[in-house]
Parts: sequence; C-alpha cells; structure tokens
Amino acid sequence: MAIERSLSLARMAACAGLAAVLLAGCSRKPAANARVDAALAPLIPADSVMLAGIRLDKLKDTPFYKTFVEGRQIPQLEEFAKRTGLDPRRDLWEIVLASNGKSSVALVRGKFGGMFGQEPRFEGSGALRRNYKGYSLQGNQEAVVTFMNASVAVAGPPRSVEAIIDGRDDAKANPPQALLDMVHQIPGTAQIWMVTTAGGSLISALPQTGNLSNLARAAASLRQASLFADVSHGLDLKAYGDYPDAATAKQIHDALRGLIGIGRLSTKASQPDMLKFFDSITVTAHDAKVDVSIDAPFEVLEKLIRQAAMRKVG
Repeated sequence: MAIERSLSLARMAACAGLAAVLLAGCSRKPAANARVDAALAPLIPADSVMLAGIRLDKLKDTPFYKTFVEGRQIPQLEEFAKRTGLDPRRDLWEIVLASNGKSSVALVRGKFGGMFGQEPRFEGSGALRRNYKGYSLQGNQEAVVTFMNASVAVAGPPRSVEAIIDGRDDAKANPPQALLDMVHQIPGTAQIWMVTTAGGSLISALPQTGNLSNLARAAASLRQASLFADVSHGLDLKAYGDYPDAATAKQIHDALRGLIGIGRLSTKASQPDMLKFFDSITVTAHDAKVDVSIDAPFEVLEKLIRQAAMRKVG
C-alpha cells in the first residue's frame, strides 16, 4: 500500500510538472535577456515551432549540478561519453533542441578537441560513417551526428541533419525569428528554457481519455508558450501560456488548481517536503493567458529527489 501511495504521489507530481511545461507561454518580458548562441542560431531549421535549451556552462555553477551530477556515475551520461568520445560534463556548453512538431534536431556548442571537424566515435550496433557535402556523418539509420566545426555539432535524423547542411549554402534559409525573439524575452539567469509558437501541437503526451482528457482537449488550443527555470537556489520555474479566449484559459487554470489540490490532499502529514512543494506552485489566469510559477527552495528539491531515488532503488 505504501509503495502504491508513493507511486500515486509521484504520478500526480509528474502530471503537475508536465502540465506546467505544456502551459508555458510568452506573455511576459523579463528585464534580463537570454539568447541562442550566435554559432547555433543560424543552423535552426526555418520550419521549427519549438526551441528548448540547456545552458550547461551556467548549470555547472548551481548546487543542483554539484549535488546530483558532478562526480557521479550517471548511466546515460556514461553511455553518451562511451559512444561519442564526448563527456557532457566536460565538453559541452549549450544544447538547443529544435522541433517542427514531427522531428527534432539537437544543436550543440562545446569543446570537441583541437582538430577542426573532429568526428564523434559512435560504437552502437549498426553504426555507419558517410560523407555528405564534405561533412562526416556518423550514427545509424535513425540518428547521426556531424561536427560543423571544432565547437559546433548537429545531431538528429539523417535527413534533418542533411537539411541543415544544405541550409548553409541557401541564402534564403533563415532561422525562425519569432522563436528567437521569444528566447530573448527569457531571463539570462535561466539555465533551462523552452519556447513554442504552436504549443497545442506538442501535447500529444497528455491522455485523451480519463480524468485528464478534458484538460488535454483544452490544452490542444495552446498558442505561444514559454517556460524557463533557474536552479541556482532551488527550483524557480515560470511558465506562461496564451489561449484563444478567456474561457479556455479559465478551464486550464481550474484544472491545474484541481490537480494541485488533489495532490496536496493525497499527501500524508509525514511528507512535509511534498506538501511544501505543492504549496510552492501558483497558478493564475488573466484574460486568455495562464501563468504557472514554482518557487521551491533547494532543501525541499534535494529531499524530494533523494526520496525518489530511494524509492526507485527499493
């Protein structure tokens, strides 16, 4: 019964977090500005409707990174380093994910060695290496990686990576300026961010049946959206979403408040950190906009992560 309750609480917390991400939008203009690295921005496909970024160089200075990443054996990072010869903890500075709603590419800025155009070393089954317009592509039929130069790499489906290479020679190929402008509204202190001009097209993960089906249908009308998080002192997350009308925004607002309320009522008094986390979430609606804010101190975040890790091991 205890295990089932823990899983139930974890699912509710995950739903609240996912909903906050999906409901992010661009209705605010923070004073400080973020930006996509100048070496990566020209490579963003013109048909992109979503950009998401991680500033690893800034993340490395946070208590979160030093506590949960630095010096730890993380299987996903170890596997990435083994397959490519690159350690994200040492070699990468910034990662930008671009999606057109159907496929995604990762644009990476980092330090890839002293040799211009150094190639990754893929070791997975079915690994292949071929040349495309002077660039070496390595990977398999599903995904490849190529180095544009000694500090920029591109990874994604083969055809998508080839299209980015083609765009370097196309004077008419321009990155999506609307998305870049939205990124520029995000505080420069954020280590993690996401913007989209078509949020509704990105919410297929929400259930289409059951208690969340109404929320999913309303969320499908999400227009512009942005989310950013600063983990310098805990979790400071802001998400803004624009909807077609005030009625839809209120429906989303009420559904999110309901989920948070259920999560809090389902939390035992012996779980004070989970209660504090739910209390740190604020949802507001005004006109056709929904804002979500999470402001949880590092001590609460640390305990919840450790508890989740213990439950996973157990």
